[in-house]
Amino acid sequence: KILRRGHMNTRKMEKNQMTKKIKKKHQSLRPLKKKDPDDCNILEYHGTNIRQSDLTSLEGENWINDCIISFWLEHLQRVTFCQNTQLLFVSPATTQLIKIGDKKDIPNILNHLGAWHMEYIFFPVNDNELVDKSEGSHWSLLVYSKNDHTWYHLDSQRGLNNKHARCLMTRVNAIMEGETPPKFVVTNCTQQDNGYDCGAFTMLHAQEMAKKSCRETTP
Repeated sequence: KILRRGHMNTRKMEKNQMTKKIKKKHQSLRPLKKKDPDDCNILEYHGTNIRQSDLTSLEGENWINDCIISFWLEHLQRVTFCQNTQLLFVSPATTQLIKIGDKKDIPNILNHLGAWHMEYIFFPVNDNELVDKSEGSHWSLLVYSKNDHTWYHLDSQRGLNNKHARCLMTRVNAIMEGETPPKFVVTNCTQQDNGYDCGAFTMLHAQEMAKKSCRETTP
């Protein structure tokens, strides 16, 4: 099963449009607050800007925010699993755009990512249902396996994000080729024992699932 390709002669224009939309969605995921002159950028990593306030989300009982998750997935893509070209880690902002953005944009987004070439695609799912507001409170991981023709959902609060994972799955399924839609499997995974570590577990599950995927794709 593969994703349909977009028109190649419009790809450059579509790429620019998608970049603008993803940046806008990234901004909408983040809490709205007054600018702090001391909250400066401390790292720019392949399009992900980490500010001092983002590091605060790693402390104590804070919720890890989308910038930290985006950085982690980018690092998995470019460093940890750079030798495996069959894995695709999708950013939180792009995942949210696919989940609740304009449906007609989805083929272009996935084409831009080169998703049809990948054996495994990793999506960090947030429960925010609003397009332009930061209201989400839970993260989980949804992984598509082309080889198994299956979606695997890993939720550290088992079942809490099923609705949102299924919403994302349904939207991607709609542009897949083939008569039989992929299965949806709720996957056993490590569970959090508090109300704030869902982001950390989502990052951990992404790394562990990628390790498993690498073993399965190695000849």
